[in-house]
Order: sequence, then structure tokens, then C-alpha cells
Amino acid sequence: MRGEKNNSEEELKRYRLLAENARDIFLFSSATGQILEANKAAIKSYGYSREELLTKSIPDLQAEGKMYTEPEIKEALKDGIVLETQHRRKDGSIFPVEVSVQGININGEQFFLGVVRDITERKKVEYELQQSRAKYKYLFEKYRSVFNNVRDGMVLVNKDEGLKIVEVNDEACRLLEYSREELLGKPPSFFERNKKDQRRLDLINEALRKYGMYESEETHITKNGREIPVEIKIHQFTLNNRCYELTTMRDISERKRNEEKYIRAKEQAEAANRAKSEFLANMSHEIRTPLNGIIGMIDLTLESGLSVEQKSNLETAKLCADSLLSIISDILDFSKMEAGKLAIEHLSFNLKKLIEQTLKIHIPNAKKKGLSINYYIDPSIPEYLMGAPNRIRQVLNNLLDNAVKFCDQGKVVLEVKKISPKNSECHKLLFAVKDTGIGISCEEKNKLFKAFNQLDGSITRKFGGTGLGLAICKKLVELMGGCIWVESTKGKGSTFKFILKFKTGSKPKPELVPTPVLNKTGPQKPLSILLAEDYAMNRLVLDRMLTNKGYKVDVAENGLEVLELCGQKEYDLILMDIQMPIMDGIETTKRLRQIEGSGKHIPIIAITAYALQGDKERFLTMGMDDYIAKPIDMLKLYEKIEQMANNTGVCDRHEQALVNKRIECANSVSEMVEIDKCLQEVRSLVKKKHFLAVEPVTHRLKQLCHKLELDKLKYRAFKIELCFRRNEIEKVQDHLAKFEEEFEILRNFFLLEK
Repeated sequence: MRGEKNNSEEELKRYRLLAENARDIFLFSSATGQILEANKAAIKSYGYSREELLTKSIPDLQAEGKMYTEPEIKEALKDGIVLETQHRRKDGSIFPVEVSVQGININGEQFFLGVVRDITERKKVEYELQQSRAKYKYLFEKYRSVFNNVRDGMVLVNKDEGLKIVEVNDEACRLLEYSREELLGKPPSFFERNKKDQRRLDLINEALRKYGMYESEETHITKNGREIPVEIKIHQFTLNNRCYELTTMRDISERKRNEEKYIRAKEQAEAANRAKSEFLANMSHEIRTPLNGIIGMIDLTLESGLSVEQKSNLETAKLCADSLLSIISDILDFSKMEAGKLAIEHLSFNLKKLIEQTLKIHIPNAKKKGLSINYYIDPSIPEYLMGAPNRIRQVLNNLLDNAVKFCDQGKVVLEVKKISPKNSECHKLLFAVKDTGIGISCEEKNKLFKAFNQLDGSITRKFGGTGLGLAICKKLVELMGGCIWVESTKGKGSTFKFILKFKTGSKPKPELVPTPVLNKTGPQKPLSILLAEDYAMNRLVLDRMLTNKGYKVDVAENGLEVLELCGQKEYDLILMDIQMPIMDGIETTKRLRQIEGSGKHIPIIAITAYALQGDKERFLTMGMDDYIAKPIDMLKLYEKIEQMANNTGVCDRHEQALVNKRIECANSVSEMVEIDKCLQEVRSLVKKKHFLAVEPVTHRLKQLCHKLELDKLKYRAFKIELCFRRNEIEKVQDHLAKFEEEFEILRNFFLLEK
């Protein structure tokens, strides 16, 4: 017996050594549950001393105070058991434990070894997980009906599982024509048309990375192969450490159809507007053409011998024709603006000079009504500005004309003030035209700047007009980047104001005034001019006026006649109408230039009933040298003819015989030196391809040649200048070489003479 006892004690000692430093609780008990041994972890966890624990049984530690039953003991002895229960500490606190019990037989005596593990933290995590699951289950169940009933399709994708669809709502299934089962487990690219567009995928990933969402309009393909436009929004989020994408998709087929309808309607409206504008422009052209003949015939008749009464009647007719021309010009300007073809120049101009010239026109009418008319210009405004002087003059003329027209007593004042900061590079100017006339009511102000609108019928009957003037002013000011408005009180006068921005301009260099060739050459060498004009009245008027001026004139009705006449005779200049039957002016010019090749160049001046934006450049590109608009201002036409004659040297075909005389007329050697400098500068600029800077130099070269009366060289300089204006750079070298060759001969001759 003593030996068996010693063996039992040795066995207990061995178990004690194994359990002493373990983290889990070790309890060694008898078959009845009496604790025989406990380790440090047990002492620490339960709060008892070792001695106190040895007086306890396992049921004493259990919170429920449960005793092991006979079957449980037998099972534990046989296979061991693991169970979860609750134990009580010395202080009465209860904590969850996992108990692993194994039966041990020592010398025929039965014992239990219990390993107890504190599972407080595990139970806490399990509880939280259980609560979380319950919460999400509740939310999922609660919002499932919402998820399925929203008007947008919704697709939930698990990114961690290779972008697989894990949930879809009913609307997505309806939209894509797939069942829920057919979509689950598929990637979103399953129904995307641009699935292989890597750039799109990169954009999506970049947007999700930066902002957590992506929006776009795309095309999806349904199960039946139908393409539908959709608006998609992708939101990326993390749930339970998993990354998801929630894609909402909305069918925008109806919106796209409406957009297409809107675009078509807009295009149709724009086409109708263009057609209206073109109709107005064409009508204006058709009216201006005979009007040109009427005014021309009146001018011709006024130059003949007339009685005082006849002259008075014709002058009245001329005023009526001019008034009609003004109305037609308004319609044409408005149609150009509606069509977006009105030219806005950008020139350096003298503001004071422009104001004075504009006011001068209205002074006679103001004096007739007993009105004073004055102006004020802010002295801080630069003398020269960069802008559109002709359009500014047009606006001011309209406003001043209205001011004088609607004012019966008092005064009209034009003010220009600078409203931009003192040191600003941009000069913002406020123009104001004030009158003490009838004024305008608030209701009338709202429709004042609308096209074809006048305040009431009595205005039209009393003062006339188209109702286009202020509409044109508004559009012109807006085209120049400004704004216009009116301040007025009924019966107390009006002030029309507009604001425009300018940059500082430069004073133009004084031009050498050429001696008119027509006067210089005299009647023994009249210019031979071919006039191409299809309208009989205009042909008659221009023929008579040009003949009276001393020119030799032949006429043609269309382009084919021009080509025929040019084949029979050499002309010094052609006046070419643009719109002619059979063959128009542009096609005729093209054919003439092809016939000329690199030989003699016949100057051509285009005649057009209206000059639209880009027409000048188009005419030059097509081979014309200049243009003039109808109704033709004969003084301007004479100037252009003389200028063209000077540029081409057609009025003197015996230059070589007069070289000595021209050289003697030179003031000094400096002009020859200056020509040489200009020539070298042109060469340098061409070499550097600074083509925009060349034209002013060639223009200066032409002026110097004119001053020395070197017509042949002046013609060469003109050809060089023309090449740059027409962008015919490839021809420049040839003309430069010819200029240098002829200049070298003249320079050597000049040095010998000196």
C-alpha cells in the first residue's frame, strides 16, 4: 500500500511540474471532484490561495454549482470531454471558461485532470460579431424592398473575389434583361460594351482611388443584344475588411432622344436663321445694285448743265436715294451680324479726330433745330487707341442721329471718360450720348434694343427708320467686347452709354504722297480699263464716269467676254464684278492668272455689293489686287485706280529713257542706301521665316522707290509685298532676285553719274 501511495504522489508531482508554469488553469481532482492540486494560473484567476483551493471541489467553482453525474464521469474517464461553462471567483465575479476534462487512472484509483481556459475575450468578440450579423441582417431585410424598388439598377460587386457580382436588384435585371441567377458571379464587363477599353478602366480605377467614386455615361448591352445608353455611378466602400463596388445605373434612352431632338431643332433653327440672313443679304445686294445705278446717274446728271429747279429736284432725289441706301445698309449690316460674317477691324486710330469727324456730320441738322452739340474727351485717354474705328463711328452716328432726331430743344453732348485704373495697360472707356429730348419710359426701355422694333407707330410716321439702328448698335458693341444700355426718364431726355476696352495705339508714320499718275502722264497716255459688270445701268454709269475722267473703257457683261477681250487687247487694269452670270468674277480672275503665268500681271479690282468678313483675304488669295464695295464711291475708285497704276508702273513704259532725269531728282544718296538696307532686311527676315514682319519693310521699300520715281523697282517691291499678302512665299525669292538685279544696275549707273 505504501508503494502505491508513493507512486501516486510521484505522479501528482510530475503533473504539478508540467502545469505550474502553464498559462491555462490546471486543476487535479478526485473522482468526486475534490481539488487535489492547482497551478499558479488557477490561484491567480480564481483569487484563492493554494490552501483555499485545495479545500474546494470543482462544483464549488462552477457558477451554477452543478455536480458531475455518473454518466459524465464515465464518459470523461473513457474519452475525455470539452465543455463551456461559467466559473465563479472568490470575489463572486463570474467569467466564461472552456473546460477540458480527462480521466486518469493511477494505481487503480480514478482522478480527473481539468484544463480550464478563460474565454472572456473570445466571448466578447463572438458577441460583437453576433450583434453585427444581427444588425446587418436586420438592415438587409429592412432595405431589401427599397433595394429592389428603386428606379435605378443596382449591382454590388466584390472586388476581393475578382470583381464578381454578389447582388443585383430587380431594376438591374429588368434593364439588362437577365435573371438574378444569370448575373450573380459574373464580372460587370459581362454587360459593358467598352469592356476592353483599358483607358476607361484606368480612369475608373484612378477615380475610385482618389475620390472613392466614378460617374460616366456609357453603353450597356442587354441579353438580347440591344444597346442602351446608361448613366452610371460607382461607389467604392469597405465592409468587414472586404472591398466592394456598388454601381447604380439609370436608363437615359429618353433623355438621349430628347437631346437629339433638341440638337436637330437647334440645327434647323440655325439653318432657318442663316437662310433668313442670306436672304436679307441677297435682297440687300439686289437692291443696292440698281440703287448704285440710280445714284450714279443722278451724280452724272448733276454735273451737266441744269436749271436751278432741275438741280434742286435732283438733289432731293439724291437725298432720298441716300436715305434708301442707309436703310439697305442697316439691313445688310444686321444680316451680316446674324450670319456671323461682319468684319471687325483692329486698327490704330486717333480718338479725338474720330469724335470730331463724327460730330461734324450731325452739326447741320442740330443747327436747323436750334440745338447745341458738344463733346468732352477725358484728357487721360491716350491720343491713339487700337480698336475698330469704323464700327465705333457707326455706333456713335446712330446714337447721335437719334439724339438730334428726338430732341426739339436743348442740347446733345458726347462724352468719353476713362474708367479703368490709371496704370492699367487696358483702357476701359465709357461713351455717353446725352440729349434733352422726349425721353423713354421704363416699359419702352425693355424693347429698345430689339430688331425691327420702334417705340410706337407714331415714331415711324414722324421720324421714319427701320427700327434696326439700336439693335445694330447693340450687336456691334457686343462684337467689340463691350456692353450698351440706356438711362432715361420720360420727358426728361436720355443718355445712351456703352463701354469698350482698348489698348494704346501708335501714331501712324507719315506716308509719302504719290504724285497722281493720271495728272503726271497727261491725256496722251490714258489708262486702258476693262469694266466687267452684268447690270446694264451700272455699266452705263461707270463707263461714263471713267470716260469723263479720261480713261479708255471697254465693257464686258460676264467672265467669258472678259477672257475674249483680254485675248484681243492688252489692258492696264480690270474692274471685275464678283457676281456675274455664265462666269463669275472669281473664276474669271483664276483663268486670267493661269493664262498670265509668270508674265505680265494685269491689276484687277473686285467690285462687290457687300464685303463680308474674310472677303478681302479671299479676293487676294484668288488673284485679285484690291476690291471696292457697292454703291461705289467714285472718289475712292479713282484713288484705287491711281494707286494700282503707280504700283504696277503701267503709266510709264519708257522708264529706261528717263533714268537720268529721275536720278537727278533724288534728294541724296541716302534714299539709295535706305533701299539697300530694306532689301537686306527683307532677305534676313525671309531667311528667319519671320514672314509677318516682312510686309511693313516691303511697303517702305515701295515708298522709297516711288519717291525716287523708280517705277520698275516699285513694281517689283509691290510684287514682293503681294506675295506675302497672298501667302505665296515660294515666289518671293524670284522677285527678290529680279529686284536686286535691277537695283544693282541703277546703283552703278547712279555712282557713275555722281
